[in-house]
Amino acid sequence: MRRSFGIGAHCLIVAVLIFSYASARAQTTGSITGSAKDPSGSVIPDIAIICRNVDTAAQQNATTNVDGLYAFTALPVGHYEIETFRPGFKPYKRTGLTIDVGTKLQIDITLEMGEQSQQVTVSDTAVHVETADTQVGGVITSTDLTAVALNGRSVTDLLSLEPAVVPMSTQQPDSIVMAGVTVAIAPSGALNAGNQSISGQREDANGFMVNGGDVKELMNGGTSIVPNLDSIAEFRILTNNFDAEYGNYSGGIINVVTQSGTKVTGPCPTITTPDCLANILTKELDHTVSANEPYFFPACNSTDASSPTGCVFPGAVIPQSVWSEPAKHLLQYIPAPNSGESTFSSGSENKIVRDDKWSFRSDSNHARWGQLSAYYFFDDYTVNNPYPAAVGGASVPGFNALTFGRAQLISLGDTKTFGASSVNELRFSFMRNANDVGQPQGGVGPSLASQGFMTGVGSTGIVPLAPKIEGIENVRFNSFVMGVPITNLTQANNTYSGIDHFSRVIGDHTLIAGFQFSLEQVNVNPDATFNGSFLFTGSETGSDFADFLLGVPTNYNQASSNSYYPRHKYAAGFGQDSWRVKSNFTLNFGLRWELMQYWSEKYNQNPTFILGEQSKVYPTAPTSLVYVGDAGVPNTLVPQGHRFSPRLGLAYSPSVSHGILSKILGGPGKSSIRAGYGIFYSVIEGNTAAIDEPQPPYGLSYTSPAPPLFATPFVSAADGSVHVNPFPLNVPPYGASPANPITNIDFSSFLPQAGMTAPPPSNTYPYTENYFASIERQLSTNTLLSLSYVGSQAHHLLVVYSANPGNRALCLPLSDPTAVASGSPTCGPFGEDKTYKKASGNVIPGTRGPLGPNFANDDYDATIGNSNYNAFEATLRHSGREGSFLISYTFSKSIDQASSISDPVNPYNFRATRALSAWDLPHDLVASYVFKLPLDRVTKRATSLTDGWSISGITRISSGFPVTLSADGDNSLQGSIPNGVNNKSLDLPDIIPGPLNLSSQPQNNGLLYFNGSLFSDNGCTPGFKLSPCLLGTPGNASRRFFHGPGAFNTDLALAKDVHITESKALELRLETFNLFNHTQFFGPATVNGDVDNPLFGHVVSALAPRLIQLALKFKF
Repeated sequence: MRRSFGIGAHCLIVAVLIFSYASARAQTTGSITGSAKDPSGSVIPDIAIICRNVDTAAQQNATTNVDGLYAFTALPVGHYEIETFRPGFKPYKRTGLTIDVGTKLQIDITLEMGEQSQQVTVSDTAVHVETADTQVGGVITSTDLTAVALNGRSVTDLLSLEPAVVPMSTQQPDSIVMAGVTVAIAPSGALNAGNQSISGQREDANGFMVNGGDVKELMNGGTSIVPNLDSIAEFRILTNNFDAEYGNYSGGIINVVTQSGTKVTGPCPTITTPDCLANILTKELDHTVSANEPYFFPACNSTDASSPTGCVFPGAVIPQSVWSEPAKHLLQYIPAPNSGESTFSSGSENKIVRDDKWSFRSDSNHARWGQLSAYYFFDDYTVNNPYPAAVGGASVPGFNALTFGRAQLISLGDTKTFGASSVNELRFSFMRNANDVGQPQGGVGPSLASQGFMTGVGSTGIVPLAPKIEGIENVRFNSFVMGVPITNLTQANNTYSGIDHFSRVIGDHTLIAGFQFSLEQVNVNPDATFNGSFLFTGSETGSDFADFLLGVPTNYNQASSNSYYPRHKYAAGFGQDSWRVKSNFTLNFGLRWELMQYWSEKYNQNPTFILGEQSKVYPTAPTSLVYVGDAGVPNTLVPQGHRFSPRLGLAYSPSVSHGILSKILGGPGKSSIRAGYGIFYSVIEGNTAAIDEPQPPYGLSYTSPAPPLFATPFVSAADGSVHVNPFPLNVPPYGASPANPITNIDFSSFLPQAGMTAPPPSNTYPYTENYFASIERQLSTNTLLSLSYVGSQAHHLLVVYSANPGNRALCLPLSDPTAVASGSPTCGPFGEDKTYKKASGNVIPGTRGPLGPNFANDDYDATIGNSNYNAFEATLRHSGREGSFLISYTFSKSIDQASSISDPVNPYNFRATRALSAWDLPHDLVASYVFKLPLDRVTKRATSLTDGWSISGITRISSGFPVTLSADGDNSLQGSIPNGVNNKSLDLPDIIPGPLNLSSQPQNNGLLYFNGSLFSDNGCTPGFKLSPCLLGTPGNASRRFFHGPGAFNTDLALAKDVHITESKALELRLETFNLFNHTQFFGPATVNGDVDNPLFGHVVSALAPRLIQLALKFKF
């Protein structure tokens, strides 16, 4: 369906284009503004100011206006000096000025009376209080980037040096396991994608730019491009209240700027510089079952079986004579214990990464065209992953998978000055990121039939839909996964973006206006669980492994899918004014317009639900299942929207120069008080498009309506009822519409429709309110202290909840055997889709509603979520000739209903799951430092042996992540598995009052971290103290209410520069990670919170032990 922008949007766009011919001002540049005055304080108009880049010799000219003000609004990152000449005054020169990404320096010039031969030279300080900029964030320079020890050499590993940035992602391999979807794709094969919460926002809400080009991988929310560290000039992180020129993201903005050429002269480009050329072959050693973490699970060679109502078999032993055929064949792939009596741990499998990357940048100054820049980045990698859990693969040896990827970025920019007070910046970029993720290798070959499964079209067994990757069946237990991957895919992202910004200085105002657009194309060819997958949670006997032996899985999932092609468009315009009200008071205010859209699909393969509506596109579809073209269903499923985002900030620098207050504030220009408020809309995460499509008749994600038989998964285990095996599908041609309906589709084989997720048409767009107040104080020439309060409230966040939940009020009366007719099942957990016959003879076709019995558990991804974040932040920054350091501390609390779409929400009470966010870290202290070692002073002689030594490192002391509690049952009687995203039940444990007894040394306590006896599966295991034990309750424990073990870690590097010639040197580095070899039980899944897991309450993973590596770098 074609959508128009609307009259109001057209008017704003026209106004913006008249005022601007629109690129990324503070996206790749900074500014210097100020005034020129004589010794009496009178302004000096019409005086020429020259700003020169000391690295490239490029210069810009400006002239003060009638108010004595000047401005250089678009200066590339680098080192600068400014100078001015005026008859009757001494020449003035200011040196040592550093422009970082988005820097807003305010340099006021006071000219002295005197001769032209008597030059006044002022050296600038290394750090400044912010007297004009009202954005919150910081800059990491190239010196810090290349000096500190980084295991993986990824710039994204340094994001958490700034306050309010959580050090890692909380998403787990099982967070998203549905058809054709994967968790974040690691750039360069193994680097950190940057999916980290910033200022309490979701991990996919961050924006990533390289040289002003958009490099965000919108399906999963991380970056696609990570330049080599040595090619980066610096990067800036904005964490709160960024200016109106930024939008589409409500988390943080990460802007990387690479090194430019060393000199530019003449009317044409005279230098083009390759930034870097890197070839990396990495073999990760000491790898246990999960990358870089020891992972433990019970080795399943026991034959115990018990249930809440007692033992089923004599002596709690299952005789081999009743083992299912698939269990007999698959048992050999489950490792035997090798660490104690019931635990398996492995470090024998190695992850191998090959990564080749290079980039090229050209910069020039042209008299007619202005400053031209061009950047090209290329990255090609392969990964052999022995434990491909991120694509639904195994966590035991023998099932490795291969991943291939290639990322490219082209970014073109032009900065043109018009007169002395106007600058236009224009930038276009194209990014392509193509990945073949998790292609099975290990375990491929054995047929499903040879494993004891019935197979064949028309049978009640499995129809292998992807014969090329047919192999050991994917089986998921509470503690581990075996078999080939099920969510591997081929995915290609194309992102086109353009930005144009125009700035002009008028009196005391620096006005900026601009326009931005982006177009995202994603092409996905998924393995949509083509050959099936089984889940065992213990729903039959209480033991997942006993159910495996007996052949009664909790559910069976298989899917068939076309390739699908999500599309997304975005446009925005903004206007902003930085008003210098007084010399020490600046007011920044702006407004941003944004055209927001949900994702569409190129061929409209994405249906949704509208209660009671009959589709006209597919008239034979069940009522309430509707398609693009039906009434109220645009191609984006949710109507596009125009949103306006105000931004406001103020910066005040007290000018007190006498008295006690002057000593406290340091005098004029030595302190500042800043505050700000803004509204920020965020792009709809691309994974919602992936979990939404394709659906019948273009695809199908089948989930057994009741626990099936292992060998014949289309037969229910409880009553032997047979369900139609719908595979393979007969997919209709594209192009159906109300005018051209397709009427010959038999939807009965798709029913009950299960595992579908769709946004309701009533959805709106997520946004966040950000606000802060900050005090900065320059303690010395090179030392700056900042104290801030930062807060945010997010509204209309996407959460997943059932569109057709089970109704306990229907089920509970049917749970009494006397209430049902003879031969009818009684209602209980996982019985939402069964048919019941009352003793009176009335038939109840399941307990679900309001969609009814043609649908099983299907879900909405609806904008009904919210979150709240409050933090105190402190930073101490020092930059000197002998060394520098940054110390950041964050004291914060973050609360939400769901931290991502992988956290299901209770459809009957949206606030029931409100708890700590998955990334909540009450305390986080991190220090980064680089110091020269004064060995020449100690020895009192400078030699080649004592010169050139330095030490650098990162030390972190942090609280732990919250422990996420869960239950695998269905005591709530809602039937929340599957939810269209993963196999996580809505249910939570029950808890009784008592001490948690959190262990500070779990390694001395059998790895037990908390008192698990306080908790029970909400089915109320006999002997549990909670009373009464009520069927139909989802559990009384909060999803997250206490924290796991914290972190105390130091990574340290010792470096020595050996100069060969004046321009060439060797750098030798000794790097240690986890210097003190402290056991780091740190991470979002460190403690097992699944009450139905045998390892409940135990520590199950840790970060890597001490690692030492040597490196040699040639610098020229």
